Amino acid sequence: MPLKAKWAFHIEFSSPDEEDAWAARMAGGDLEGAEILARKELEDALGAEGHPAPESLPLFDSLGATLLLAGKGEEAGRVFREALVASARALGGGDPATLVRASNAACCRLAWEGFDGAVDFFAAIRAMKRDSLGTDHHSTIAACSNEAVALAETGRLEESAALFGKVGEAFELLRGPGHEYSAMARYNLGLVRALMEAERPGAGGAIRRGGGGPPTGSG
Repeated sequence: MPLKAKWAFHIEFSSPDEEDAWAARMAGGDLEGAEILARKELEDALGAEGHPAPESLPLFDSLGATLLLAGKGEEAGRVFREALVASARALGGGDPATLVRASNAACCRLAWEGFDGAVDFFAAIRAMKRDSLGTDHHSTIAACSNEAVALAETGRLEESAALFGKVGEAFELLRGPGHEYSAMARYNLGLVRALMEAERPGAGGAIRRGGGGPPTGSG
């Protein structure tokens, strides 16, 4: 029976404070209530004109992440795309927060819809994050991880495994081996190695890539 590989994507927030606030809300365990509240907050922020102020943009991120946690990946993708458009309009296409939202939207597209140009897209996001944030910034490393997922989805498994290995090393140095980001890298590397083994001549099983609702990590 084929095993469908479910990648661990890095879904990011535009600031640590935003992530902490979202995590605190999720800690209450009322996911349905959190989703209702996130929708109401965004609706109120949009107002009659439908264009949020820059300080309201994190509300898109919060709603998208909440929808992902609820297993509503396609709707989360739509919210992240709306966030990207609003962020590009308010902050500019090269702003680090806009790059985060571009990456989030692309992750959902790759996971639930398919994305033929994903490798080049994530490579470009990684390069822009590197130039604006530095090579060792957690957001740049997260972009490397998402690029490695895209490589695996296109069958470039050896390149994917090598990049996941570097991602794991970088996160272990930055956050420690016990951090969730380090664990995500090990998880993804294990999936790639399983795919490589399954596609080896004479292997007995098959593993399908992609699809479904992948686990995500925020950062």
